[in-house]
Amino acid sequence: MPKIKGSCVFRNDGDGCLSSKYVNDNTSPFVESCKLIIGSRSPNSADNFEGRYDTVWLETSGGQVNHQRTELTITARTDGTYQLAWASPQYFGIGMLYDGLLVGAYWN
Repeated sequence: MPKIKGSCVFRNDGDGCLSSKYVNDNTSPFVESCKLIIGSRSPNSADNFEGRYDTVWLETSGGQVNHQRTELTITARTDGTYQLAWASPQYFGIGMLYDGLLVGAYWN
């Protein structure tokens, strides 16, 4: 198993947007915001998280706050978990639903 870099939690805002907070080697939580890419969710999917998203997040580098942007794909798996994949920089993760939220861990 790869070394875990951090953890995250996503909330579905109900309008194609996901709100998220994450932590990793930083000392405080940061935010990530995701917007569903048109046509990326299966028309038969009743899932609130599965899809492809344009995503942007804040992080620190040398004490300065910067933003990153990429595509995030969330895929429901048959075992009840979710596969998470950020395109570039490349991160992978696994998540599960808990109390209406998608909570997970990720690595690179």
